[in-house]
Amino acid sequence: MKLPVRNSYFWLAVITALIGAAMLYAWKNPPPPYRPNAQNNNSATRSYAVSGQPRLVVGYNPDCPPYEYSLDGRPAGFTIEILRGAAALENLALTFEPGSETELRQRFERGEIDILSGAPYRPGLSQQYVFSLPVIDQVYDIFVTEGSSIRQPQDLAGKQVIILPNAPSETYLSANIPLAVPVYAGDIESALNMLAAGQGEAALLPKDQAILLAKSGNPTKIRNLAFDPFSIPYGYAVQPGAGDLLYRLNRGIAQMRESGAYYTIYERWFGVSPQPMVWNLFRYAVVGLLFIALFLAISAAWLGVLQRQVRQRSAQLAASEEKYRQLAENASEGVVVIRGPQVLYANQRAADIIGYSIEEMLRLPIAVIMGEDRYESARQQHRSLMLTNGQVRSYTIKVRTKSGERRWLQVNGATVSWEGAPAYLDMFTDITAEYQAQLALRQSEDKFSKAFKTSPDSININRLSDGAYLEVNEGFTALTGYSEAEVIGIPSNQINIWANPEDRQRLLNEVMKQGFVRDMEFDFRIKNGSLRRGSLSARVIEVQGEPCLLTITRDVTERREAEQRIRQQVNRLAALRAVDLAMITSENLTYTLRILLDKVCDQLGLAHGGILLREEEKELRYLVARGFRANGTTGPSPLARQIFNLGRRLVLDSLRPEEAEGLPVGKMSSYLGLPFITRGQVVGVLELYHRGKLFLDDQDQEFLDAMMNAGAIAIENSRLLNNLEQANRDLIAAYDATIQGWARALELRDGETEGHSQRVTEMVLRLADALGVPESEQLHIRRGSLLHDIGKMAIPDSILLKKGPLSEDEWRIMRRHPSYAFELLSTIDFLRPALAIPYYHHERWDGSGYPGGISGEDIPLYARIFSVVDVWDALRTGRPYRPAMTDEEVYQYLVKNAGKHLDPRIVDTFLRLVYPDRAAPAPAKPRE
Repeated sequence: MKLPVRNSYFWLAVITALIGAAMLYAWKNPPPPYRPNAQNNNSATRSYAVSGQPRLVVGYNPDCPPYEYSLDGRPAGFTIEILRGAAALENLALTFEPGSETELRQRFERGEIDILSGAPYRPGLSQQYVFSLPVIDQVYDIFVTEGSSIRQPQDLAGKQVIILPNAPSETYLSANIPLAVPVYAGDIESALNMLAAGQGEAALLPKDQAILLAKSGNPTKIRNLAFDPFSIPYGYAVQPGAGDLLYRLNRGIAQMRESGAYYTIYERWFGVSPQPMVWNLFRYAVVGLLFIALFLAISAAWLGVLQRQVRQRSAQLAASEEKYRQLAENASEGVVVIRGPQVLYANQRAADIIGYSIEEMLRLPIAVIMGEDRYESARQQHRSLMLTNGQVRSYTIKVRTKSGERRWLQVNGATVSWEGAPAYLDMFTDITAEYQAQLALRQSEDKFSKAFKTSPDSININRLSDGAYLEVNEGFTALTGYSEAEVIGIPSNQINIWANPEDRQRLLNEVMKQGFVRDMEFDFRIKNGSLRRGSLSARVIEVQGEPCLLTITRDVTERREAEQRIRQQVNRLAALRAVDLAMITSENLTYTLRILLDKVCDQLGLAHGGILLREEEKELRYLVARGFRANGTTGPSPLARQIFNLGRRLVLDSLRPEEAEGLPVGKMSSYLGLPFITRGQVVGVLELYHRGKLFLDDQDQEFLDAMMNAGAIAIENSRLLNNLEQANRDLIAAYDATIQGWARALELRDGETEGHSQRVTEMVLRLADALGVPESEQLHIRRGSLLHDIGKMAIPDSILLKKGPLSEDEWRIMRRHPSYAFELLSTIDFLRPALAIPYYHHERWDGSGYPGGISGEDIPLYARIFSVVDVWDALRTGRPYRPAMTDEEVYQYLVKNAGKHLDPRIVDTFLRLVYPDRAAPAPAKPRE
């Protein structure tokens, strides 16, 4: 019976009210959040052992759903189930033990855990752990609260982003969003709670785990952007060196992928989002019913409007059908609709590809168009479409066009309803060119196979599990001397080809770590037993579903020997260069000859030797020695005297007992002596001793000749330098005597007290030493002090010796004597560094001096030092026009003029030096 509309509205309102009440109750009484491991973190360890096999300890994190967690005391999760499947295929027994991530790492590093489940491939871990094949990618995503303005990763710049400590998200932010401010949370649930509480503006977390917690209502009002900025491979870690275990795990995982078991488990865990509790289902059902009720109410209210719109939509549908027809007609792919043996529809592109007209395709049976054999293949594909519930299925088929040309088509087929009955919709493209390219590729692979066989480099493929040879090329047999029959199926360590077993282990370690090795050098033994040097590159490949090692080896023995010879030449050139540098940078002949002896012994591989020299008419003595103690009093051996007297080298491969006893080192078997000759005279001897046989080739002889020439030059240079230094000392002494004579002549002409220049000079040197002036500079201070008034030689006697005061014009002439000193001394090179005192000693600290009127520290230091001592000595010495001052008066004068005419710091140091028993008053502050 049909209810009146009014009654329908009444019952609709009642139902809506009831649903609303139920909804309100559901929201007011939410269920507890879903935590699959909330009560199982400390659950007892369960074992999953295979009979007769030792148990492997597996560590897993019970707080990491859906990858791994505890469920009713049992380990559960995607990675746990994959590990169980791989272990079952490889007959491995497992024992699962839960723990936190930090605890598991510590136990793993201590060797208490064999397999670490769910380990991310991070750079820090990859250096300590050995990883299996990746099982799944742990995808990270950005989580925000409802109403957040963040839409993409770039919006995180300047925002507070919640992350887990030491997680890949921290590396991602620092590399891509450096302006983001990281906020750390203890775990994913804490991070979501912090985000909901406003303690951060976004969170960068593992996507699957965070969505699972957010959907369980802990917390609510959190959404993810589904941007997936990056992901981390997720697999298993085993102990370093557990190569067999890693190989079996990888093989088990590969078998699961090939059999499809892996994808079944993946679909079960990630294909459908599981709802954790029935109560949540009820809540969502209530919400759905509410929206349905509201929809029905709106539908009833707008029923009349919809009826009017139906007619409009019908017209629009017809127009839409015309559009889709145009799309099909003008599509770049061939489109056909088939029912049974007949084509119901075909577009122009399909006709162009097949070669028949549209009318012919609609009229002729498909078997005629395609041919009986190809039609049967197409029918099999159409039957397969029925088993897929109409889902699109792709396949490749070969057809013959109307003109007889063969073409390959890539078909995407689906089941559709055509005019009320089932039909097949096929959309196809011509891939003849691609197919021909694949054919060419296969031909190219054949060429590469021939290149493998005929390559001059040694190429071999070994099984990774046991190292057995699977295939070798002609280059391998030519290099090693082994035939293909002698090595195929035999591990490399059994034919003794590795000279050092450590090299094979190093190769395996590098391959297991990063999957390949480049240019690794090693020693190998060929069939005749001789050793060769090789450089290999290797990479892990898969042969018939099994990991293998492809190795390419090149014989570099001759190249390494050539490099060794070149390196020896370079080292010997460096040794000769070291001797040359010693001669250039040092004047010490002993130092130079010590370097020469060490370099000769190092290059020839000898431990004992010595160099003897004779100074003038003295006895020949050891100057330097290696391998024994020698000093200037150690006498020469009879063999050394023989070489010195004859001036020829002496080589003895087998010493007689009496000859060996005369050497400074006992138990020597071989002897080599060479003379140092300069200007046709023997000046020294180089001796080399050896307990074995001395083997010297032409290169060794050339090296010794070059070193002997360098040593002879060093000895000659040392003698010339000694003579030059003595001549230089004599010349400097003559210069200093001349300067003292000038100073004495100036005193006599000026009428100054005798010894004034000498006293001032000695005190200036004491003061300069107290001020820290280097000793090397004090020579110039001494000369400048002695010649401080040398410019007065150009002042006329009428002015210089005038008894009374000088007029202004006379003072103008007198003040020019520093300039006269500069003109006189600047032309003498060795006196140029001493010019500061003669030219500037009348300048004053406050700038009132002459000749330049400069002030403060612009006045050279040496002139400021001299000025203080010159004033002190002048005041203590009586002159015809004034008496000498007392020490107290001189002291007060210096204190008064410190910071005025004289440098206050130098005055303070001088007073402490001259008057050590009394504390000098603080001098005036230096001028700003």
